[in-house]
Amino acid sequence: MANRLAALLGRYRQNWRILRRELARVGAEVEGWPYEALDRDAEEQPPIVRDVDGARLTFLIDRWERRSDDELAICIDASGLPTLAGVKPSYVFFKRRDGSVHYSGRRRRR
Repeated sequence: MANRLAALLGRYRQNWRILRRELARVGAEVEGWPYEALDRDAEEQPPIVRDVDGARLTFLIDRWERRSDDELAICIDASGLPTLAGVKPSYVFFKRRDGSVHYSGRRRRR
């Protein structure tokens, strides 16, 4: 029983690492998209699907906020592999109209 539990937890950790690794790749790719391509509701944003190590991973892109200075708050959620308690990693960044990106949720002072 203890061996099965250890194996299951090991698999969950491995799945988490795979999701994080691929999420970093997808996140870096999406950061390079034009501002206009990211300025859409989640329902209008097609998912990104990748086959990795025999698993089909899905990445959903959500513009969850457009700030008063037109900065977009973007979240990418990963799924496709079981993890401990079903918790999945996310990738968050902020896109400015000039195409630059930052990772802090704090607003800039003017």
